[in-house]
Amino acid sequence: MERTGINLVGYLDSLIGIGESARRAADALRVVGAPVARYALPLDVPEARRGARGRRHTPLGDEALPYDVTVLWCSPDRYDVDVDPRPFRRAGHHVIGRWAWELPEIPRTWRRASALVDEIWVPSTFVADAVRAVVDVPVTVVPNPVGAPAPRALNRRSWGLPGDARLVTFVFDHHSTVQRKNPAGVIEAHRRAFTPGDGVTLLVKTINAPSRPAEHQMLLDAAAGRPDIRIVDAPIPAEEREALIAGSDAYISLHRSEGFGNTIAEAMAAGRPVVATDFGGHRDVFGPENGYPVDWTPVEVGPDAAPYPADGRWADADLDHAAAQLRAVVDDPAEAARRGRAAAADVLRTHGTVAAGHTLAAAVAGAHAYASR
Repeated sequence: MERTGINLVGYLDSLIGIGESARRAADALRVVGAPVARYALPLDVPEARRGARGRRHTPLGDEALPYDVTVLWCSPDRYDVDVDPRPFRRAGHHVIGRWAWELPEIPRTWRRASALVDEIWVPSTFVADAVRAVVDVPVTVVPNPVGAPAPRALNRRSWGLPGDARLVTFVFDHHSTVQRKNPAGVIEAHRRAFTPGDGVTLLVKTINAPSRPAEHQMLLDAAAGRPDIRIVDAPIPAEEREALIAGSDAYISLHRSEGFGNTIAEAMAAGRPVVATDFGGHRDVFGPENGYPVDWTPVEVGPDAAPYPADGRWADADLDHAAAQLRAVVDDPAEAARRGRAAAADVLRTHGTVAAGHTLAAAVAGAHAYASR
């Protein structure tokens, strides 16, 4: 086996956040000339492939993996479902687990899974602190690459948006749990900040609503009677999502936690002023000089927020403060533009495709060095 590149195994063909981050990591490595072999994990594996006790490990063992360092770009709870680290280690690979999590403490089962990998990559210091507290293998922060702003212009008519209104957007996946993403808080903050006649439109863009009909109906009900609030559910290509974010006047995320916050970083890279809960992994690149942090109070996760434990803790955004921050963006566009420019400079300096590619390549080189000791 060659000793210069990495096998990247992840959900490379799937329209989910962890699949997008894996694709961007592979692309960033390619851009800086670091060899990478891509292997896509399917989200749904046929029943015939399932192993003992219902396990359905993806069979990569019969493929010629060219490098002796392999990163499994998926959460460790999928090790018993979509991919098994053990065959890679038996074949002499140095195995890296790329983990992301949204609470200050990782699940107990993940601690045991750390014995199946040689090291762990994480997207932020927030996640690193949670993982380092309980594992014995090396933990390295590697950036989620963030692309440059989309070149295509936003077609407001296709989204049913008034041409002259200020546009605030929020993008989320129902499969990421409505409790964590807190779109209801976004809608309520907009209601407190603006009236329908203020010329500010909120667009909440979702995917996978058909699998969460009750939760999506809750959002429709929350927006009822407000023509300045639009809820749109539709799968769209990454370029169109980026164009939507880049073509907005501001981005808002009142999440209860983020391991990194891909859409926040995308909005920052596009120079958009961002209003966001001041809690989570995005704080590596986000603060009062380049955004509009929102105060919060700690709360328990509570029931019905799987996969997060009910007794876990995360942040509940102060909606009055969020409304005030939204008003600040609209009332002082010059300052909002200044913070947007600072956001773009800050996030692209560390997480832009080339910068992140070099950091990832250095982490790959470090893995090779560690494996050869």
